[in-house]
Amino acid sequence: MKIIEVKDLGFKYAGTDFYAIRGVNLEIDEGEFVVLAGKSGCGKTTLLRC
Repeated sequence: MKIIEVKDLGFKYAGTDFYAIRGVNLEIDEGEFVVLAGKSGCGKTTLLRC
């Protein structure tokens, strides 16, 4: 069973013309262990705050 489903998520910070993240699709099923990994500034925190 899905506990989180995200389809085509995009986010722009106020006052900017570009997307910080765009086109994110994600499904997390009950019991799954998920890790977000990447370089500094790649959007991990932005994704979690959406």
